Amino acid sequence: MEGIKKKYFWLFQLSGWGLIGVLNLIVQNLNKVSSVLITFNVLGLSIGGFLISTCFRFYLKKRNWLIWNKRKLMLFIFISVTTLSIIWLLLLYVVFGLLFSDDLPLVKFMTNIIPIGMMMMIWCLFYFGYHLIMHYHLSEVEKWKLKSEIQKAQLDILKLQINPHFLFNTLNNIRALILEDKNRARQMITNFSDLFRYSLQYTDKREVFLSDELDIVNQFLELVKIQYEEKLEYKITIEDGLEREYIPPMLIQILVENAIKHGIALSVKKENCIFIDIRKSENNLLIKIKNTGTLDDKNKLETSHGLGLKNIKERLQFLYGKDAIFNLKSEQGFVEATIQITK
Repeated sequence: MEGIKKKYFWLFQLSGWGLIGVLNLIVQNLNKVSSVLITFNVLGLSIGGFLISTCFRFYLKKRNWLIWNKRKLMLFIFISVTTLSIIWLLLLYVVFGLLFSDDLPLVKFMTNIIPIGMMMMIWCLFYFGYHLIMHYHLSEVEKWKLKSEIQKAQLDILKLQINPHFLFNTLNNIRALILEDKNRARQMITNFSDLFRYSLQYTDKREVFLSDELDIVNQFLELVKIQYEEKLEYKITIEDGLEREYIPPMLIQILVENAIKHGIALSVKKENCIFIDIRKSENNLLIKIKNTGTLDDKNKLETSHGLGLKNIKERLQFLYGKDAIFNLKSEQGFVEATIQITK
């Protein structure tokens, strides 16, 4: 994309100043000016304008002028046009004095600042206008994409928050646990409140620390274990040094919830497992969630709970593009979800 922009810039730069040179040549011929002066005027305008504007462009590329307010930008353009026009005319005056013996007062020569300034102003209007329009367009696209992505994430998070089955089961399980183990019941209530606080706190964030996500996943699984007791075992393994890696919020949480709802809950086995393994291979962050279950037509996650998985795919695509891959497969009585993010 950047290469195409450069190509078009040089195309318009050459053709624009070349056109000015041709128009000036026509006007000079109509006024029957000497061929020497015609050549000087044509080259002075076309080549001079090309060199001055090109140098100015290189200067602009080093300035972050797109973030300036309108007043500052307009003042900058006015000062730049005036300064560049004076420099342009002074260079022409020096070259004219070297080539021609006729004396020409500098004051009279500088009266050409109006047409020169108009040409520089037109160039600036095209250059600044193009970049401002493109910047505005890209900002609007990014704003709407981000808004759409956040809204979708909020939708799934809110669904988790108001999931009546999850609320009903968890509260009933904690109530029953109070009679058996008050200390554990107190801890489960803390886990329950932390889970909701996390979903509220990180709703608007694009990314969170991996350690924060795993903490809430661990608390979620502890709540679920109250209901499933010995039927559910889980293990979380993370490679040292990856705790401060960034991932989208609720990414692992939604996959674990899927594993419980569509794997463990439907399993007839006495023992069911969820394994969460996170490691890094070269520049790739690998997240694997493996659980007891199958992906047959009757219980296929992508059809039975496609909203959560679709949300994950879209968020990964939006945040990382081609640098993120999501796969779901089933083998030997286990379902494995794999996320690969190239950092």
